[in-house]
Amino acid sequence: MDKEEFLNGIARRLGRPRVQRAPERSVIGVPDFHRQAPLAGEDELIGRFCAELASVGAEAKVVRS
Repeated sequence: MDKEEFLNGIARRLGRPRVQRAPERSVIGVPDFHRQAPLAGEDELIGRFCAELASVGAEAKVVRS
């Protein structure tokens, strides 16, 4: 199966027309809500990552060295 046939099959199953090119972007770069949000610290990001893993049944161990 070639790429075009594969993508046409996906569009057909979704009941959508096949998109031939990417839509135009109205904004380029970082979205405003990311610029306005305070940056999380490393510990907060690690904690969030571990919590997300735990929510899907995985386990993470943080090693500092």
